[in-house]
Amino acid sequence: MQTRNQQLVTVIVILAISVTVLVVVYDVIAQTYVLHNHVRHNDVKRTRDVKLLKVITPASHHGSSLNNTFVSHGLMGRLGNVLFQYAAMYCIAKRNNLTPLFSDPMELKNVENPGTLVNYSVYLSKKSRTQLLRERFCCSYDNRFESLPNDHNYSIYGYFQSWRYFEPCKAEVLEIFKFKKKYVEEANTIIGDLRKQLPNKVLVGVHIRMEDHTSERATRNGKQIAPPEYFIRAMTYFKNRFHDVRFVVITSSQEWWLSNVTRSDDVVFHNRTQPAVDMEILSRLDHIIVSVGTFGWWAAYMNNGVVVIFNDCFKPGSPYGNQFLHNSTDYFYPGWLRM
Repeated sequence: MQTRNQQLVTVIVILAISVTVLVVVYDVIAQTYVLHNHVRHNDVKRTRDVKLLKVITPASHHGSSLNNTFVSHGLMGRLGNVLFQYAAMYCIAKRNNLTPLFSDPMELKNVENPGTLVNYSVYLSKKSRTQLLRERFCCSYDNRFESLPNDHNYSIYGYFQSWRYFEPCKAEVLEIFKFKKKYVEEANTIIGDLRKQLPNKVLVGVHIRMEDHTSERATRNGKQIAPPEYFIRAMTYFKNRFHDVRFVVITSSQEWWLSNVTRSDDVVFHNRTQPAVDMEILSRLDHIIVSVGTFGWWAAYMNNGVVVIFNDCFKPGSPYGNQFLHNSTDYFYPGWLRM
């Protein structure tokens, strides 16, 4: 009888220990969940406190207290995608009185102006929890992000490719996205040479994106490239509107252009360099023609002149096309000429 009682006590003790272990494991998992799977594992210090790499605020806020709750994004893709995600996250945070956090991708380092951004190391208590919010569509506005209770932490996931997310913060976003001095100086040299070679000419930048939009997967999903006819129409528009126009084409598909669009002497080619340099050049020419892709979108957004953009970047009814709602007005910026 005593042996049975001892066995029963042993079983109860083992069960109690097991339950305790499960509770501890659950708590540890919850603590380290902060950025879900959207931040690289080495971006999170897995201790009893969670260390997030960076908080970004304008320099004018330096020294002010940060909100204890945050919104984070792991940031994914190349330069154009990252700019959309960062701009959206920054403005979502500002509108909801949250602290913006992000991991540290190489692409964003191209646009960090040391005089504009301030980096912080932030330690959150072990009780911190995050709510994961996914956008509904990659290229249309999701109004759920307009009003988030600031007593929660949020990890947002998506591409956020709509100007509406960051329009209230446009001036700040453009200030933050000033490129580093070395990229600006390189662009200055190239633009200066163009102005000397083509004095008194109206310089229209042309960006062609083809590479990753012509793959079998991209075609199957409904992505479309701008055809030669689009560029011919856009160039004709500028020739009719302005005198003495020259087109500065930035592309890795120069042979495609020469074979399909024009060999006219009113076109000059710029050999692609660093993405930041190319975007700086396109943003500072007098006007711009954009084909498809987020890189060209941002060059157009930063340009103060006339913007012509390819309207049919997706096949209607396709998986990709279904991401563009409201006649794509959430994606194309107001005032741009869609052709």
